[in-house]
Amino acid sequence: MTQKLTLYNWLLLFVSTLFLPGCVGEDVKEDSIKSIEITASKTALLANQTSQVTAILQNPFDDKFEGEVAWTNTNSEVATIDANGTVTATGAGQTKITAVKEGVTSNELIITVVNSLTAVAMVNITAPANNVAVGNTLQLTATAQNINGANLTVANYTWSSNDPSIATVDANGVVTGVTNGSVMITATTNGVNSQNFELTVGTGSELNGEFSGLGNYNVSGRVTLKIAANNTLEIVLASNFSSSAGPGLHVYLSNSTTGGLEVAPLRKTSGGDTYQVSGVTLDQYKYVLVYCKPFGVTFGAAELK
Repeated sequence: MTQKLTLYNWLLLFVSTLFLPGCVGEDVKEDSIKSIEITASKTALLANQTSQVTAILQNPFDDKFEGEVAWTNTNSEVATIDANGTVTATGAGQTKITAVKEGVTSNELIITVVNSLTAVAMVNITAPANNVAVGNTLQLTATAQNINGANLTVANYTWSSNDPSIATVDANGVVTGVTNGSVMITATTNGVNSQNFELTVGTGSELNGEFSGLGNYNVSGRVTLKIAANNTLEIVLASNFSSSAGPGLHVYLSNSTTGGLEVAPLRKTSGGDTYQVSGVTLDQYKYVLVYCKPFGVTFGAAELK
């Protein structure tokens, strides 16, 4: 009888080990891409001049590195871009450059080509802040410059918001916050558009918290909930994050220290990581949890403030 029980226990232990690894989380390739940011040595050119555009890639663990990308260009009659990111001006006007890799698209850069040293080549937007509360206003200022960076006097600017449901902008550059989110504001004069001015609307652009372990579990480190450029939220675990290991650990958003909204499996138990959340507002939840889904146990919680 003792032998049968021992054999049964060993078989049960063996079968449980087969299923346990599948509950721990999901592996993420180190070289997968979360975001791409591009910059240019110059965004205003005369005909035949060149500019170097550089792409910086970021993986889900927030490591940044250069890499090969596919370039897109909306108007090759204004400028061309080769596989190495070298832009060559071909004719007067504006074109938009972006980089794409693994289905991820970068920010947009506007390249302006002019035929005259006195023509408007750049429109710059400045503001005392890059965020505004819902219902409040923020004054933006536009400045036109020639290709050498000298300020020019122009008759007026045309202002626009890419999402008036989040923020509106009037003819004088006054932005009014409508609801939480982020928008791109542009100013145009003499046919020249500014680069996008990104503005966050809401009580703030991010909330932060520190994890504490619950019960006999150890969870520590900083977490940030912030608005991403595409108006979704990101949960960012800092590099000092650490959690006890366990089966089926998940990241949750919650208004208590149990249950809530399942975000994703916890991909690793130490170090930085980022999780995308859609359909959620910045102030909708109070806690970020490390939650053991199979057993309904909270390993740790961070209150967002």
